[in-house]
Amino acid sequence: MTPDVRMRPAPEGGIDDSLNGAEPSGPRGRRKRRIAVAGVLAVALIAAGVGVAVLTSGDSGAQPAAAASAATKTATIREQDLVETEEVDGTLGYADPRAVINRLSGTVTWVPETGTVVQTNHRLYEVDGNAVYLLDGTYPAYRTLQDGLSGDDVRQLERNLRELDLDPNKKMQVDGVWDDGTTAAAKRWQKRKGMDPDGTIEADRIVFQPGARRVSEVQVAAGESAGGSGATTAAASTDSAGSSTWLTTTATRRLVSVDLEATKQSLAERGDDVSLELPDGDDVEGTITSVGKVAEKEATGDDEDPPATIEVQISLKRSRGSLLDQAPVDVQFEKQRAENVLTVPVTALLARQGGEFAVEVREGTQRRVVPVETGLYTDSFVEIDGDGLAEGMTVTNAGV
Repeated sequence: MTPDVRMRPAPEGGIDDSLNGAEPSGPRGRRKRRIAVAGVLAVALIAAGVGVAVLTSGDSGAQPAAAASAATKTATIREQDLVETEEVDGTLGYADPRAVINRLSGTVTWVPETGTVVQTNHRLYEVDGNAVYLLDGTYPAYRTLQDGLSGDDVRQLERNLRELDLDPNKKMQVDGVWDDGTTAAAKRWQKRKGMDPDGTIEADRIVFQPGARRVSEVQVAAGESAGGSGATTAAASTDSAGSSTWLTTTATRRLVSVDLEATKQSLAERGDDVSLELPDGDDVEGTITSVGKVAEKEATGDDEDPPATIEVQISLKRSRGSLLDQAPVDVQFEKQRAENVLTVPVTALLARQGGEFAVEVREGTQRRVVPVETGLYTDSFVEIDGDGLAEGMTVTNAGV
């Protein structure tokens, strides 16, 4: 069975219906790479419906009569990269999901729609008309921030106040120690938001999450009761401590998740580039950003024993916001690569005795058969190496 392979875009050129009488250029050095492909090539030739002449050992220096009469087209020897890939299923989504926990009591008066992107210093939701604001950071807000405190949460707030230009005279040190400069900047922020500017920022009015966030799930609706401090609405989910998750947010960047069989872990390495086909048929490039370290099995509830998998995450180098979340994606992982090698269409090969191959070189009116060693085979092209062969030479091609 031929492997599921796909080739990177090749240089312009290819099969030429006319004879090429140009003089061949000199041989070019290249990396030797050989694999056993005779069986794969034979299957490919049969599938293409190509009649292949079989040469005896004494025919290596002359044109075979059968091939001469049957072959009417030519191809050009190309130097290019060949890449063998393996296709697996992936799922389109967004990176870095995080929960938003509510601590206010009252009535839900506003929540964003799913898919909304909330920028830093903008409201995430409202309770009794009081907005809860998104600030940039990864350390959670867990206490009232005020004069006399120090710590990572204080430093995080100071950095936000500085970036929001709320410390114009640079009197606040971004050092994690709350001082008079921090109080002055905090009052300016509160005044800008219509709060009582007392210089004390309560934990239930801010949420620290990194950068702009996309709302991926909303679990409450305007008009519902907000219990706060662990009490929940009918729709909101709770954790083991009773905290109420109102929203789930993600980063705004797209990613593709793949549950890769653990036995194929060698295909995925952090930093490697991969090719992806999106649901609309668009081909894009991606980069592997993480490879799971722990293999897991999905419970199926039947007698099947599913293979253990690891999670691989891939960031897209180019994406569009119109694509649906959780849509299926085809991912091409690279298995083998041969760089800067001489190649011909597989249909240009002539079969020799003993499972070996040759190509028929055409130089003006002259034709000569050159034995070749075959290497990587991908997408109807095959790597070849033979004495005197060079890029640009014309060879007989039996393909139609």
